[in-house]
This record gives sequence, structure tokens and C-alpha cells, in this order.
Amino acid sequence: MSITFQKLLKIHDIYLYINKFMDIQSIRNLSLTSKNNYSNYLINKVYLDKQNIKNIFSYFNLEYSYLIKPINNLTDSELFYINYQLNQIYNKYYKNQYCSIAAFLKFLITHPLKNESSILFETFISICKFKYHITLHENRRINIDDFNLELNDYSFNQRYVINISDCKYILKHSNNIYLDIILNWYKIPATILSFIVKDILYNQSINKIQNMDKKITKIIDYLLYNYCSFDFTNDIMIHFNSIINDIITYKKTSLFMYILTCKKEYGFTLNYQTLVNKCLDIQNIQILKLLITEIKNENKTNNRKIQITICPEMIGKICEKGCFKFLNFIISNMLGGLINASKYILFICDGITSYSIREKTIKLDEIEWIYNYLSDENKILLQSSIYSLK
Repeated sequence: MSITFQKLLKIHDIYLYINKFMDIQSIRNLSLTSKNNYSNYLINKVYLDKQNIKNIFSYFNLEYSYLIKPINNLTDSELFYINYQLNQIYNKYYKNQYCSIAAFLKFLITHPLKNESSILFETFISICKFKYHITLHENRRINIDDFNLELNDYSFNQRYVINISDCKYILKHSNNIYLDIILNWYKIPATILSFIVKDILYNQSINKIQNMDKKITKIIDYLLYNYCSFDFTNDIMIHFNSIINDIITYKKTSLFMYILTCKKEYGFTLNYQTLVNKCLDIQNIQILKLLITEIKNENKTNNRKIQITICPEMIGKICEKGCFKFLNFIISNMLGGLINASKYILFICDGITSYSIREKTIKLDEIEWIYNYLSDENKILLQSSIYSLK
């Protein structure tokens, strides 16, 4: 009795015999040609998904044994997501069998799934090598013997390199799960971490980066854990201070509070003078309040007192901008009677004059409070400066 092809497909293990004779697209076409074929596919789904994973890895000249978790130990959901992601990658890059692994990583980042597994992403990260400095010789042939890959041709070797540009993209655009993975696998230079924080903060309103604060705290934790306890050199501290300055610039008070929490844990010091100057320059009163409190606390516990100098020119600029409430806070909490020094009075008078000329008016009640801090001589000097404008 003859057996039709349709009847033959009802044998559940038929794919075991025909798979080795068919390419990826042929298996897809066969499974979707009819309702019966699709039913058979569903019956054999676990086997076929595993086989599809193997086939796609092989198509891109990779070993499925690279998977972080052995293929036979994958749960059904893990199998589904890995298979789905690999099919997307195949659809995108099937014309380039030697596509760089960094391209696969970027694709996974830009095509996230709601409940995605991180196994495939971590697998690709694990077979790559982050190269911060690439010599002229390495540009011709990059050594990847660490991965026991018998690939001598440069076009192959280059596939497994994550360069600085790739690293920056992955760090910036990864979700928090992927971010944890790349930070766990590689030691990222502080200069890159500083750049990423600046870039994230700069683009926060444009790209609406999700969980931005959490992402930045992860980067801060990584930098402190990897450098602070071992080699927190001046160069590293420069990049760390750059991160703090950017946090102040973009007025991320919660992140600055996190820095202060880390300071207690790791025991690093802050350049208070530089940070205060930054707050004065951009009128960041919230973080300035935190800095003042921190300085007072340190002065109570340390023998060496922290002295902060307020630049007279900065006071003049604040007056020129008409930020009189901010000026009130500075005098009340930092300068006090020092405001009577001639260098401050002259800049206050000049700043108020410039503000009044530009705005063509000045509300006297905005600056009446300042007389409470001035000597009689300086009161007359300020009044003379104001009335000369009328």
C-alpha cells in the first residue's frame, strides 16, 4: 500500500528524518504549507525549536554549544524566546553569514521583547572580547584564541570584537538586564562610563530613556566597585568627578543623594569647592543645600575644617541675572557678614546695575533684605548705586 506524503507527515518524528536534508527556510515553508503540517509542527515544536536554534547557529558559522545554558536544559519559555530572537536575526542578516556579533547584540537591544530571556544576549557577550586599545597589528588580525575558535582569517576574527563604539551603544541603549550582563562580563574604562552618563543625561528629554536613574546608579556602582577599592587613581577620580558635575548640571538631586550615600560606604572624598562652584554657576539650590549640610557634618567630625571660597565674580553674575532669591540663600547660609568685604560689594553693585539697565527696571523689594547684612557704609554705597539709575 502506498503512503501519501500527507499521511507520512502524520508520523510525529518525521522531522527527525527530513530535517538534515532541508535548510532553514524549507523547514519553515513545510511547516506552514497546510493546517495538518502546522499541527505536526506544534506536536514537534520543542524538537523543532531546538533544531532551528542549531541550524541558525550553524548558518552563521557559530556553535550552539556557545549557549550559556545547555540547549537541553532550556525551559519551554526560554526555548521560545531564543528561537524567536534567532529567527528575527536570521531574517535581518541572512545575507551576511559572517555578520559581526556586535550587530546581533545591537539588534537584540533595539528589538526588545516584553518577557524576553537574556540567555541569547549573554551568549553573544560571552563569545566576544571587548577591545579598548587595538594596536596596528591587531587591526590586521585580532587574536581570539581565548575562545578556542579555529578561525585564522581576519574577516572571521573581527566578528568577535566589541570596540569602543559598540560598547558605548550597548551601554546607552541596553535595558537594565542587558546592562548588568555587559558590566558583569567586561571591565569598562572609567572614561567610557563617564561619557555614557553624560550622554544619557544629555539625551534624557530627547530619547526618554527608561529607568534612567536606575541605569546611572548601576554605572556608578560598577565604577566604584571596580575602581574605588583598588585603583581609584587621580585619572579615575577625574572621570568620577565629571559624572558628579553632570548630575549637578542636569539637576538630578536624587542621583546626587545616591552619590552621598556611596561616599559613606566607600569613603572617597569630594572636591567640595568645585562642586559648590558648579552649583553657583547654574543656580542649583537643591544640591547646594545638600553640599552645605555635608560640609557642616564633616567639619563636626574632622579635625581639618573644610573652607569654601565664594568667588566675588560669581556673586556679580548672580546679581546680573537677577537671581536675588538665590543670592539671599548664599548670603544667609554661606557668606553672612563677609558680604561686607569691598570685593563683594563692588560686584553686587555692578551686577545690580547691569541687571537694571538690561531689564530697564528693578523691583526694590527684591533686594531690600540685603540691607540686613550690610554695614551702614555699604548700605549707602548700594543705595547710591541704585538711585543713580533713576
